[in-house]
Amino acid sequence: MTLEKFIKIQTIKSYTKYVIFCFIFILFFWQINLSFYDLVEGFSRLNYILSGMTTVDFSDYKIIFFKIFETFIIAFSSSLLGVILATLFSPFLSGYIIKNKFILKILTSFFLIFRTVPALVFAAILVNLISTGSFTGFISLLIITFFSASKLIKEYLEEIGEEKIRAFKSLGFGEFTFFKACIYPISKSYIVSIFFLSLESSMRGASVLGMVGAGGIGQELWKNLNYLRYDKVSFIIILLLLFIFITDSISYFFRKKDNFIKTSSYKAYRFQKIANKFFVLTILLILFYSIKMLYLSTDNLSMQTIIERFAVFLKKMRYIDFSYYKKGIKALLESFSLAFFATFLAAPTAIFISFFASANISNPKISMIVKFFINLIRTFPPVIVAIIFFSGFGPRFISGFFALYIYTTGVIAKVYTDTLESIEVDYGLYGKSIGLRKIYTYLKFWIPSTYTNFISIFLYRFESNMKNSSILGMVGAGGIGELLINHIGFRNWEKVWFLLLILVIAIILIENISIYIRKSVKI
Repeated sequence: MTLEKFIKIQTIKSYTKYVIFCFIFILFFWQINLSFYDLVEGFSRLNYILSGMTTVDFSDYKIIFFKIFETFIIAFSSSLLGVILATLFSPFLSGYIIKNKFILKILTSFFLIFRTVPALVFAAILVNLISTGSFTGFISLLIITFFSASKLIKEYLEEIGEEKIRAFKSLGFGEFTFFKACIYPISKSYIVSIFFLSLESSMRGASVLGMVGAGGIGQELWKNLNYLRYDKVSFIIILLLLFIFITDSISYFFRKKDNFIKTSSYKAYRFQKIANKFFVLTILLILFYSIKMLYLSTDNLSMQTIIERFAVFLKKMRYIDFSYYKKGIKALLESFSLAFFATFLAAPTAIFISFFASANISNPKISMIVKFFINLIRTFPPVIVAIIFFSGFGPRFISGFFALYIYTTGVIAKVYTDTLESIEVDYGLYGKSIGLRKIYTYLKFWIPSTYTNFISIFLYRFESNMKNSSILGMVGAGGIGELLINHIGFRNWEKVWFLLLILVIAIILIENISIYIRKSVKI
């Protein structure tokens, strides 16, 4: 290949990128279907709402504190029990106990299907099958945590060295002793890490379950937004953000505690032992109180009524309404476009923000401020942001887009900044030595060296946003979630089954395509 031909090919590739970007922007503005006047009007209403939120009404502090605490109880108890059940069940999925590949394939597929259904969908279904209240929210998050944690622990168990397993088995241990003495001690720190990651996720999930009647602070938030009490909304959001931040900080500490607490001396070792016992005792006390609180919320439940409703729900599975495919697929495409545009447009924004957030690229003081901003926008659950935007733009695509765009920008920027800061090579010195500015060094050295990592982060977010887009639809952003919440409310289970079927198939398909692309990029 001649130099002239090579330059021509590179020029064509460069222009092709710009053409694709322009084409996606045109598609986006066509999708939102808003005039410039409508955008200005929407933002002016949003500005009025945000200015209304600058004043904080503390009058309902007792109710709100209780609801925040209830949210934490739902998240904590569901995460703990979900991870414990996942720890006990994951060996069956990893092939240590069940050797039959056909049975393993069925179990894995079953877990994959349940893992793809969003928690808010579970909550909405269970509220109609059981009743409203925190117990329903607890069951919803327990199911999600169990299936998600089982996958992560199963994958970890599969990576444990065969030599260690054979060494223990050669001593003649039975299956129970083998797991007690070998598998669980090896994976103990990882399981603790999974619990705290699940707690973070469940805290965000539990904060919006009240919107479908499943307990927690979401119910108060939804009520005050409907009554246009933005001063009360601001108080709820401040407390919720504070609670989520504390949960995230505690989670981060326990996942990284070995880096903070050194056990080089006997005194430090004893301190860690006492701290661990105190931590276990605290967890047991919280769990005891959680079970008591959740039990009290089940007073009005009639077991016979619940069984009858579940029987009808499962019976309708035989009568899946496939004639609903036109509306269902159209709504699914709306959710897909919401996830796609939010992720695609958040990606370049996150790259720009990461330049200032990375301490090894930007100024350390600027980095600290930007990291605080990133943590702030990623702490907001997308549903809450969507509800605020609904007040400005109404329940439409643009509101869901902004909610998902802001959240996705924060998450991608956080993960990508961590990736940039973990690089051992100092490309800044390379750029400085040839007279390049920081921004050009970032574009020419830092980004190309982390290209595969960024693609992986982008694809993971797109997978997650497909779930998030369906959840946003349940609170008015259109798409498949809107159809789901309507038919769940009227108990049109044959239509609900069809919508869940196409949603699960779409998410599994996206996940598999994403895995294929990630593998192709890394080759």
